[in-house]
Amino acid sequence: MSTAGKPSREQFEEYYKNSRKYFDEMAEHYKKSDPEYYNSVIAPIIRSHGHTDDGGARKANVSIILTAFLALMVLGIAMLVFFILTPQEREINPVDMKLKEIEQDRNTNTRSPLRETNPDKPDDPTDESTEVNDMTTLEKGIFYYDQGAYNKAKEYFSQVKQGDPDFESAQKYLKQIEGMSDDEKDGSAPSDEVPKLNPNRNSK
Repeated sequence: MSTAGKPSREQFEEYYKNSRKYFDEMAEHYKKSDPEYYNSVIAPIIRSHGHTDDGGARKANVSIILTAFLALMVLGIAMLVFFILTPQEREINPVDMKLKEIEQDRNTNTRSPLRETNPDKPDDPTDESTEVNDMTTLEKGIFYYDQGAYNKAKEYFSQVKQGDPDFESAQKYLKQIEGMSDDEKDGSAPSDEVPKLNPNRNSK
């Protein structure tokens, strides 16, 4: 092996320490042109510093490391997304659970629509009854008349205005119970001329 005109091992040591790029270029050159010189002078320097003299192997190792790093990063992101998007089981306070049930029941309960209030209309304690609610004003008066609530009956009979088909019947009732009150009953049966409330009537 001729070393004439070629750098010595000591020179390559200096190249390796001070100009790594130049060292790599020279190593690649002699690896192809003079493999014997390369193996005896340059390769030992590379091995002594813990590096392989196979550039392809270095690149392969770097690729493996990068691939493993990317795989770990993707796995970490996937786990993070899983834990964020998956609902966590939480311990529910019994009181909070009961309050939630009450609120749900309140929202699902069917509520009766609010009735319009009329200041001219007397208070009707039977307004909660669907049957009485569906009655006409005359029929409500007859209902109270049959119950002996004459004062309340008068109020409803008085609401039937002239021109209403029930006006004449309402007037007959007013005359029948004129002077009577809830505490004063004459004991007489209603006149046959006074129409009576039909208990089997169809709701209007």
